[in-house]
Amino acid sequence: SVELDRFIRKRHAELRHQRQKAESMGGSIEYAQELAFVSSFVQHMNHVLLTCEEARSVRELLKNCVGENGNSEHDRQRCRIFHILLHSFAHNLGSVVSLCLWSGAFRTA
Repeated sequence: SVELDRFIRKRHAELRHQRQKAESMGGSIEYAQELAFVSSFVQHMNHVLLTCEEARSVRELLKNCVGENGNSEHDRQRCRIFHILLHSFAHNLGSVVSLCLWSGAFRTA
């Protein structure tokens, strides 16, 4: 029960901080909530990408796609997919770092 109380207080403090940050930036509470939702969604998509059997082909496609220096069209397409996911995953720091490490973009990570 103590852990649950700590979790609730921490979550309440985080939401209050997000609300204050959104209001100070001239935004609304809805914007902060949407941003939190997007970050959570990206985190779940990253989990699916890295762990689910159905995503194995995508994982294999992305594996070391940036670290390898290939000049074929296939290599350019792999790099393009990485960059699309990089911009999409940028809403969650942990997700973008794990994507970079998996794809061989060590300097970006």
